[in-house]
Amino acid sequence: WDFEAARPVVAFSWPSAAETTGYVYDRDSIIFARDDLERLLIELTKDGRKVFLMGHSMGSQLIMEVMRQISIGGTMDLRQISGVALFQPDIDEEVFERQASRIDPLPEPFAIFVAAQDRALRISAWLTGREKRLGSIQNPEQLGDLPVVVIDLTQLGESGGLNHSIAFNSPTAIRILKEFFKTETNAEDQAVRRIVLTPNQF
Repeated sequence: WDFEAARPVVAFSWPSAAETTGYVYDRDSIIFARDDLERLLIELTKDGRKVFLMGHSMGSQLIMEVMRQISIGGTMDLRQISGVALFQPDIDEEVFERQASRIDPLPEPFAIFVAAQDRALRISAWLTGREKRLGSIQNPEQLGDLPVVVIDLTQLGESGGLNHSIAFNSPTAIRILKEFFKTETNAEDQAVRRIVLTPNQF
């Protein structure tokens, strides 16, 4: 509704505990839900339709796992995925690179929305013993030659807030991203590796 989507929107709800103490449970739930999301994507694309995948936080992990599974199993043509947007993904950076290396072809455009001050991802990084998660990286060169664009939402966050859902909670972010998706500005220009969205951009 907020993004005024012109196409049908299908929500896949996976069994998350939806709380910090359920982190390990959620990681198991992603493995549990992979086959179900794969079946849904096969059903949605069986008549030649294309889908654009969007994931938030740990849901991004599920999307990557399912695309990897589809690529290895050959259960559908990944060219039917018209693009991917991962919002502040709760994925280990090296795991993401390993997942992406097995997804052929990697859908394009492929956008990763990040925020340096995402406190939920800081907790996740602490729980996993890592410095950062994919959703808080600042240097897209860390991802090597992967054909992805990193869109930085850091300046749209709130001081003192959790800042884990900036793209959906910030009116400024919604307004900017609505225009971004409408025009697909720079989304397919892989020479552009990082875009910083600021409050006064529009």
